[in-house]
Amino acid sequence: MRSLPLITFLQWVPDPIVMEFLVFMKKLLIALDYDGTYTEDPKLWDAFIALATKLGHRVICCTMRYEDTEGDEVKDLLRGKVERIFFTGRKNKTESLSAHEVFPDIWIDDAPHWIFQDAL
Repeated sequence: MRSLPLITFLQWVPDPIVMEFLVFMKKLLIALDYDGTYTEDPKLWDAFIALATKLGHRVICCTMRYEDTEGDEVKDLLRGKVERIFFTGRKNKTESLSAHEVFPDIWIDDAPHWIFQDAL
């Protein structure tokens, strides 16, 4: 008998059973980059965000953009999909989020050096 991939299995299993199973899973905070990550395939990341949220995880967006001059596009595309959007203003993402007492378990970023390094 062929086993189902986890995502297929979770889509097949009725929601009450899935939710009971998920009680035992660690709830992750996932930080998703915008430029070069989300923008490369928004449909993929929308599906990922929806599934992660359904499984009880939290997804935020963390971008190095400036909110006041470059934030409208990000807000328009991600508002209501992710829990919160953080704009670092070209500062490194780790320090920017820690200033808000936000500590992701997983970072998804096409340029991971910006997680620890300022762009200025």
